[in-house]
Parts: sequence; C-alpha cells; structure tokens
Amino acid sequence: MREVVGSSPIPSIVKYKNPKVGVAVIIKKSGKILLIKRVGSHGSGTWAPPGGHIDFGESIINCAKRETREEVGIKIKNLKVIGFTEDFFKKEKKHYITIWVDSKWKSGKPKVGNDEMTEIGWFALKNLPKPLFLCFENFIRGGLSKIGRR
Repeated sequence: MREVVGSSPIPSIVKYKNPKVGVAVIIKKSGKILLIKRVGSHGSGTWAPPGGHIDFGESIINCAKRETREEVGIKIKNLKVIGFTEDFFKKEKKHYITIWVDSKWKSGKPKVGNDEMTEIGWFALKNLPKPLFLCFENFIRGGLSKIGRR
C-alpha cells in the first residue's frame, strides 16, 4: 500500500506501508508443542507458539532463541527453519511474513514471562486449544505435518 505525501501532480515523497517480519517457534517436548495465549495485541485471546519481531541485523535462529527466552524463559535446541506464512490481519490493517522455526525443548520450566500472554501450556497436535492465532492457523493449513517429522 502506498501513501502519497504532498499536493503536487507529481508527488515528491511516496511512503510505503511494508509488511513486518516475525518469527514463530514450534517447541516440541514429549510429543507435545508449547503454546501461549496472547493478550494486548492483534490476536488477543488466541493460542500461538512463542515468537515475535526479528530485530535489524538479527538472524532468524537468534531471533527464535531470544524470543523463546524472553517470552517463556526456556532454552531450545535443534533449531531449523521449516517454512513461512503470509498473514493478513484485515481488522488491524497489518501484513506479516512469519518465518516458522522448528525446535526441541532443551532446559527450563516454561512460565508466563511478560504482559503479552496470560497462559502457557504443552499441547498434543491432535488436541490443540481454540481459538488459534491467525498465523498458526495459516501454518497448520499449509503443513502441520512438517512438525512431527523431525
């Protein structure tokens, strides 16, 4: 989407509203995955894997490790990028490219680590809580089977 700034017939500045890039982390332990219940932002009240925005100059893998540590207080291992989704939040007028990282739990007890979530839990793939965050729904439609293969 473009926003034209200026009133001349040939605009002097064009501002683009660009998509944001996020990283979502599938964390597996004993046949279950870790999910958080979001609050305070788009998707409030929905369940999703930990994740967040990638910082300038940060690698995808380092972002996954940082977000996991910050949000739920655990360490992860065996990280691998397994795909991406393109996510449109019409009501909020947001557009995200979400990069999905597969991982395994390494150490630590998951806890509600900040004000971006209200609950946390381990869930079997066949028994996921509802409602799910849009990005996670899109990922599931595109290839949840990838989660169980590693």
